[in-house]
Amino acid sequence: TMAPQGGGIHLVLEIEEGRRVKLTSIGFTGNDSLPASELRGQLKTHPRGFLRKGRYNREKLEADAQRVQDYYRNHGFRDAEVTLLPPDFSPDGEQVTVTFAVKEGPRYTFAAPRWRGITVLDSALVGATLLFGAGDPFDQSKIDATLAALYDRYTERGYLVDLRIEPEIDVTGQIVTVTYAVHE
Repeated sequence: TMAPQGGGIHLVLEIEEGRRVKLTSIGFTGNDSLPASELRGQLKTHPRGFLRKGRYNREKLEADAQRVQDYYRNHGFRDAEVTLLPPDFSPDGEQVTVTFAVKEGPRYTFAAPRWRGITVLDSALVGATLLFGAGDPFDQSKIDATLAALYDRYTERGYLVDLRIEPEIDVTGQIVTVTYAVHE
């Protein structure tokens, strides 16, 4: 309703929320290498069940799609893409089923990690800092964690200024070579 009030308009909106949509099922398609049960473990959203309300929230489901994609990329599937398909609502509109579409792509493995430009640290310490080795499945989080660990080794020795460590990634077939280029 609208009513004039002191040269302006007073607007009152009445919103009827309706019933909440219940999420009854979450599925996956295209996940040939990783089981759905493993992927469901990455989700923050859960279908209705014992002690679970199972509320449908598109934004949270989109965030879940990103989490599943990150999980794939940290398990060898460097090119994986995960998208949320359009929801499937029941005829009465009170229940919904959602499905995540997975494009896995090839599974990548690491070659032996390399480094160049390191003069301050000995090779045994650098080797102990590396969190992946030849033949391990590609895992972006291990590249990042190794980078952080290398920075830690340098800062323990007083190198804070002008230090740059850049991971260079080279892909040949399904083999990923990471070279840590250090500028001390």
